[in-house]
Amino acid sequence: MINGIRISFTAILLRCGNGVHFVSNRGEKCIVHTFEAQYTTTLHTLIRVMDCLHLSEQKKQEIRSYASSPHTMGLHYRCHEQYYRIPGIRRITCSAKKYRRDYACFWSVRYYIQIQVEPQMMICGMRTVDLFCCTPENIKALTDIFYMYLFEVFSMERIARLEHWNLTRIDYAINIRCDYPELFFDMIKRIDRHKIVYAGSYASSLEKKRKSSKFILYDKQEEIMDTQPALDTRPDIDAEEWNLYTEESQHIIRMEYQCYADKIQAMKAKCPELRCYEFNFGLFDEYLGNSLLYKEYTETIGTGDFYKYRNDAIRRIAHSPFTEKMKIKLRCTMMLCARARHVREAEKQFTTGTMVRDNGNAIEFQGSKETFRRYIRQLESIGIAPVPIPKEWYSSNPKYGRIPNVIPNPIPEEWKQLSQELRNR
Repeated sequence: MINGIRISFTAILLRCGNGVHFVSNRGEKCIVHTFEAQYTTTLHTLIRVMDCLHLSEQKKQEIRSYASSPHTMGLHYRCHEQYYRIPGIRRITCSAKKYRRDYACFWSVRYYIQIQVEPQMMICGMRTVDLFCCTPENIKALTDIFYMYLFEVFSMERIARLEHWNLTRIDYAINIRCDYPELFFDMIKRIDRHKIVYAGSYASSLEKKRKSSKFILYDKQEEIMDTQPALDTRPDIDAEEWNLYTEESQHIIRMEYQCYADKIQAMKAKCPELRCYEFNFGLFDEYLGNSLLYKEYTETIGTGDFYKYRNDAIRRIAHSPFTEKMKIKLRCTMMLCARARHVREAEKQFTTGTMVRDNGNAIEFQGSKETFRRYIRQLESIGIAPVPIPKEWYSSNPKYGRIPNVIPNPIPEEWKQLSQELRNR
């Protein structure tokens, strides 16, 4: 143990609940993938740090003269990883920023060191698809290793202590196993109820942006292959380690909820007890991360299973506890979504009014957006995704090869049993 590192293990133990039993994780547990921290410092200390990171004399001179310059735009200098090569540290940035206090007629300057860390990689010392599980044992290991690495690079006691840094971003994440990731992402494009921005240079990814947060879903193996460096030109990367990393990621969908500084402040304002933790370790919480991911996933994608044959879904509706009148409406919703091939397009047709055939009878089907969304939720409550898998994807010239009649939604099983408290949190 490194002397002087103080972590409120008892408090974290109480907040993590059952999560303390898991030391590492590759399965369906919500934990932390990445965090960013910021250290406020002085000009003298920042210059020492820039020396350790081998930043150029020109950049150091720009930092020194920044306070007296007329420019108000901040300075940000990212150092090259070859000068520190600490496992798990993805980025170190030295920066300066001007600000003006209320009613002040002059600018003041603050100096920062920013760091981005993958905690599980830092603990393991190698790339891994595993995520950081927020147990007291893991948090202690993280603070000890963080101290060891940063003290070795900077030789400064205070900077090496994680408790003196301020958390500015935290990425909650979960690994989901899915045997048909490409099919899953293609179906998402047909069932999402909100505007999704499809990002990245590969198809199997999506993101939903807000000002203070971002929800991301992507095929982990495809992401690794897409970002793979030229191993023969990177002697600092072990080819065997990278190949093992790629192999581990097969059939894994990574779901992330990235919380930026404004979101973190909002969570701390909502839960004042989080403010008492050193380095905001109160936010390293499985329950809190699950609640954020659960809401985004269910609002955007839903919880229903994907059916290849519409008649199989209709039989499931027939055995549901709904009234006969409601069963007809749910069958019509399925028919309309199958015809429109997208939930949002089906919703437009429903609000303007359309004819749908049910058991050979033409039925006028019309209502409000709220009514249509209620029908979608009722379908999902009995495990049915509203849009069936298109026939051309599995009949002649199949896009995905042989697939089963029903593809279960890869949502973690424990999420299906979440209490109403978690859903409304």
